[in-house]
Amino acid sequence: MRRIGILLLVCCLLLCACGAPDLPAAERPEVTPVPETSIRGDYELLWSELEESYPYLPYLEQKGIDVSGIRERYARELEDGSGTENLADLLRRMFRELGNFAHLNLVSQDLFQTYYGLFVSSDTFADLPEAAVFREVLTDPRVSPLYLVPEQGSGEGIDGSNALGPEPSSSWYPREKALVIRIPSFDQRLVERDRTVVRDALDKHPEAEHIIFDITGNGGGSDWYWMENLVAPFGGAWDWSFRNYLHSSDTVLRFYGSEETLPTAELRDAPEWTATLGLDRYFESRVTLPEQAPNPDQAVETSARRWVLIDGGVYSSADKFACFCRSTGWATLVGTRTSGDGMGATPVLILLPESGLLVRFSVMAGENPDGSINAAAGTAPDLLCIRDVLPLNRCLEEIRGGL
Repeated sequence: MRRIGILLLVCCLLLCACGAPDLPAAERPEVTPVPETSIRGDYELLWSELEESYPYLPYLEQKGIDVSGIRERYARELEDGSGTENLADLLRRMFRELGNFAHLNLVSQDLFQTYYGLFVSSDTFADLPEAAVFREVLTDPRVSPLYLVPEQGSGEGIDGSNALGPEPSSSWYPREKALVIRIPSFDQRLVERDRTVVRDALDKHPEAEHIIFDITGNGGGSDWYWMENLVAPFGGAWDWSFRNYLHSSDTVLRFYGSEETLPTAELRDAPEWTATLGLDRYFESRVTLPEQAPNPDQAVETSARRWVLIDGGVYSSADKFACFCRSTGWATLVGTRTSGDGMGATPVLILLPESGLLVRFSVMAGENPDGSINAAAGTAPDLLCIRDVLPLNRCLEEIRGGL
C-alpha cells in the first residue's frame, strides 16, 4: 500500500444517518433501564465535553442557532421524565437542531460496526497512536449492548442488508470523448472491492480524452479509497499541506495528544475565527503521496484530462478529495460548494457511561486556502454551476467549448 505522510489519522469516517436501523423484536438485546438521575448525569457530561472539545458551538450561535436554549429545553424534557426512557431519541433530535454540524451525532449501530471494523477487527491502523484510544472506547464494557459487535467476515449489516453499498458505474459521451465514472461512496469497506474501478472503465474506452469523476452526493468514508483507487492508478507524486486548529482539552489530547501542536497565538496570519472559537493550538497537516509505480492491476496510461463533479452532498473524506484536487491541480472541480469537514481527523468518540451510548464529533477545524473554515465554507469548485445547471452538464459544456 502506498505510504502517506500525514500528521493525523486519514480515515475520516462516513457521515451516516443519525438514526440506527431497528432490529426485529426477537433480536433486540434486553437492556436494563437506566435511572433518571444517571441519564441526567450523561446529559451534563455530554454538554461538558461539547463545551470543552467541540469547536463549533460559538459558530452555531453566530449562525442563529440558540445553543444555550436548546441545551436548557432538552434538559427540562429530561426533568419531566419524558426523555429518560429514550435518551437516544432525545439526543438525535437535539443534534438535528444543532444541524449535525461537523459530524455531531449519536453513533448508530451501523456506524459502530464501521468504527469497530477499522480499529478493533483490523490491523490497518494498528500502528497509529490514535487507534489505541478508539479501541479502548469501542471495547469498554460500559458500551450499550444495543451496539452489536460485527461478526468476523460478515458482509451484511445488522438489519440483514448488504453493507457494501452501491457499486461505481461508468458512462461514455462519444462527442466529447468523455468517460464519466460515478463514485457513490468512499466507504472503507469498498476499497478492495473497487480497487480496479478506473482501469476497468478505461479498458472499455481507451480513447477517452477526458475522465470525469462524479462524486456528487458522496458523503465520504475513508481517504484510503480515493488515494488508493482514484489517485494511485495514474501515478505521480503529490504533496499537500494545510493547517488544523483545536482546543487543547483533555479529550482532544487523549485522542490526538501525540500531535506536535503549537500555540495559535504565535501565528501572525491566524484567521480571526480561531480566537472566536477559542482554538488555542494548531498544527500543519501534510499529505504526501510519493512517486512510485501503481499496482499493475490498477495502473493506467492515459493523457486524458481529469475532472471532478461536486455539490453540497459532498462531505467528510469526499470533501478532502475535492480539497486535494483544488490545491494540487490533480483535477478540475466543477459544480457547487461541498459541505466540507474533510480537512480534519476521524471524529472522536464520547462514551456516556451510564447509558452506554456513544456520541461523535469533529474536534479539529481545517483552514481553507482562502482562510475560511472548511467545515463551514466547504470547498469551492474551479467552475461554478449557475442555478439549476447540473455539474455534469456544466462540465460537458466546458469540454465542448474547447473542441
